[in-house]
Amino acid sequence: MTFHSKPYTIYTVEGVKRPRRWLRITLIVTAVVVAVVGIGAATSYAWLGWLMSRTHRSPEVAAAQSVLSRTTLPLAAVGNSEELVLESPGAMDIILFGSDNRDEGEGPEEYGRSDTVMLVHIDSRANFVSVLSLPRDLRVEIPGHGAQKLNAAYAYGGPALAIETVQNLTGVDLDHYVNIDFDAFRRVTTSLGGVWVDVDRRYYHQTQAWDVEYHENLDIQAGYQRLMGEDALDFVRYRIDSNYDYGRMQRQQLFLLEAKRQFVSFATALKVPQLASLVADNMSTTLTASDVVNLAIWGLRLDGRRVKQISLEGDSQQIDGLWYVLISESELEAAVRDYRTAPTDSGAGTAAIQTADPAVSDAGDSVVSPLSKEQASLEGVKVEVLNGNGRTGHAATAAGMLRGVGADVLMVGDATEMQDETSVSYSSGRRGEAEAVVRALGTGGVILDAGLNHIKVILGYDFRAEFNKVTCPGPSGIIYEDEYKALQSMVTFKLLGPGYMPPDYEYNDCRVYEIDAGKNKHFPAVKTIYKWGSLDQYLGIMQTTFVDAPIAVGGEQVEIGGTTYNIVSIAEATDYIWWKKNGALYWVSNTLSNLLSRDELLRVATNMIPVP
Repeated sequence: MTFHSKPYTIYTVEGVKRPRRWLRITLIVTAVVVAVVGIGAATSYAWLGWLMSRTHRSPEVAAAQSVLSRTTLPLAAVGNSEELVLESPGAMDIILFGSDNRDEGEGPEEYGRSDTVMLVHIDSRANFVSVLSLPRDLRVEIPGHGAQKLNAAYAYGGPALAIETVQNLTGVDLDHYVNIDFDAFRRVTTSLGGVWVDVDRRYYHQTQAWDVEYHENLDIQAGYQRLMGEDALDFVRYRIDSNYDYGRMQRQQLFLLEAKRQFVSFATALKVPQLASLVADNMSTTLTASDVVNLAIWGLRLDGRRVKQISLEGDSQQIDGLWYVLISESELEAAVRDYRTAPTDSGAGTAAIQTADPAVSDAGDSVVSPLSKEQASLEGVKVEVLNGNGRTGHAATAAGMLRGVGADVLMVGDATEMQDETSVSYSSGRRGEAEAVVRALGTGGVILDAGLNHIKVILGYDFRAEFNKVTCPGPSGIIYEDEYKALQSMVTFKLLGPGYMPPDYEYNDCRVYEIDAGKNKHFPAVKTIYKWGSLDQYLGIMQTTFVDAPIAVGGEQVEIGGTTYNIVSIAEATDYIWWKKNGALYWVSNTLSNLLSRDELLRVATNMIPVP
């Protein structure tokens, strides 16, 4: 395979993964269309052929087909317009565009810019699909326009010029193209009545006048809920955090997983003609009805482990005032080679599951504290802990730290005023105890207060909860027991609290609300969120009386301690674990990037303890 040289310097560094949103949206499109086959045989296929013909009306389709026909090698037949062929398709390469569908007009961006460019290799003989994501800021040679960003090719000449540019860049002979715009996503999710999603944390952004880059305003609360229209699009496109495009890809995967459950429902089946027509009005493609049916039926049978993604690694470099992604010849060649190679199946490892006895707390042995065992002289010391910095969960954290070295915590609450420095007040003769509290917390100063008969701690802004301290359980064994007791007072059903939390996961936020299930049905719910280090990766614990929630379906069943836990996975990664008990539904959800293993997440689930 020959790769064309480039008139600029190439740098090789670590790269950034790009999303495959439009692949998943296209798979939804094909799933919707193929559902028509179940409505009736000959008449349905004829209707499907007419529907697909609407996606060929745009002049850009003819231009793209002209480019494809000049460069594409003949493929094995996958069907024709006269009969329905259900065999697996022959190997083919498809280029996918996600565009903003701007109004056509004069100027250098007549076609708008493509948000995403991906190559999809489909090989039915080796039984796999691979996706090669091309960075939209990749510096390439665009015929007739010189060195530009890749997405400029679409802006200057639509799909035809973009196809020619990508083929020149990669040497891959492309057989078909698909272009779909944002409006289809908004309208499909609205027509479905929303898609149930467990939102991992609050997503909030309000653009300010001084912001360098514009982003959509949004405010999506954490917790299980239905997303549709603009909110759904904002959720899957969000990238204003430390996860950038990779996090956006994970949110899209989560959203499409839940959407799939709704697409196979009877109520949704009745909407197939409406949805398929809607999608056809927002998509252009060279694929025929036979192509779509063959791809969809074959794809539905494909094991998720036979789908692989390849992301180019490159360096972000500023040239003439613009930022580009630069790729070396060797990196590009390796990526294309990987794109053509079938994935290697690998099995998931197993580990022993540890369960805790709720009646036994091992906090004294597991907590790492600035105090040595000789210094841990807080046994029997009575302490009141108040939050004077406004950070959620800090008072409970400090209380857990003090309990871990023997203190008797009388009360946990909020101070009447905020303060910069942590204060530890004591009565006459108890200065030594106060100083021991300061050492245990790692900060603060002591103050004599003759009116006290116990130690009083007011946490200031200087208090920082270290990750190895936040897992101090209360007397019941629940981590952040005081926080969970407060949450329990807000709902009538029985809450559970974690007796185990993986290292470096710190309590971050919570939400108490009602789930609107439609038809005037509302269910109380509680969402607690744990953040991993400084990154935007969140473990979630969801609890509700909405026992028939769509999320509580399927999974590998494991019986532990008389409870059946259902482990739901995506490919080889565990997504969440759910179970039902005493008229309530509970589940523990993995981070967006599925950082926790199956066994680690199961350990969290099996160590949930009833809140006293």
